Amino acid sequence: MASPVTNRVSVVGAGVLGAVIAWRLAQAGHIVTIHDPNPGGGASSGSLAWLNASFAEDSTYNALRHDSLTIWATLKAETPDLPIVLDGAILWEQEHFDLPAILASQTHLGRPAQMLDRRDHLTLEPEVPDAPEASLACLGDGYGDPLAITQWFLDRAQTAGAELAHEDVLSIRIEDDRATGIETAKGTAPADHVILAAGTKLPHLLAALGLGLAMDNRPGLLVTTTPAPIGLTT
Repeated sequence: MASPVTNRVSVVGAGVLGAVIAWRLAQAGHIVTIHDPNPGGGASSGSLAWLNASFAEDSTYNALRHDSLTIWATLKAETPDLPIVLDGAILWEQEHFDLPAILASQTHLGRPAQMLDRRDHLTLEPEVPDAPEASLACLGDGYGDPLAITQWFLDRAQTAGAELAHEDVLSIRIEDDRATGIETAKGTAPADHVILAAGTKLPHLLAALGLGLAMDNRPGLLVTTTPAPIGLTT
């Protein structure tokens, strides 16, 4: 029986995706280096992750989000310290919320969801004033702090043997039409495989290779306040 092949892998980007990829590859025995000058930074430190399959532009993407939620739920069951909460979400009073259509998509995917009248809503969320006449409970939804989630995966990646390099990747080294490493301010880091998980930096890195990537980057505003006692439960 042939021995498993060990590869040198450079993962560019230490957000949630880069951290997860590095973790799994290191678990499989590969030599992994994660390159990012600000691990968990960028969007990961400036957003709240709503884990849902409620909204998607097409059924294929909606199914992908459903599969993702299934993986999150399985991982949470296996490792309860994973910093996400899967307590569900209730949707109402937004112009783009077509509740019957969302319910139909959830039902098609086999996700737990139900329409609520005002009484049901107040039973679940008694502290919400002016409860709507109709709302939708997506019982499998969840949320988490992306920075905490990323750090959780990075800790496990490093425990599995991955190295974290606090450096910016300037370009991808190409030889004979394949990636052979990355270039940083410190020089060249050879690799058998290069995985790009650099978020909004991807178009820049790919443009140098003559490749285009359409990406809709929408800056947002994050407001951080002192947490109040939790009053909403499902």
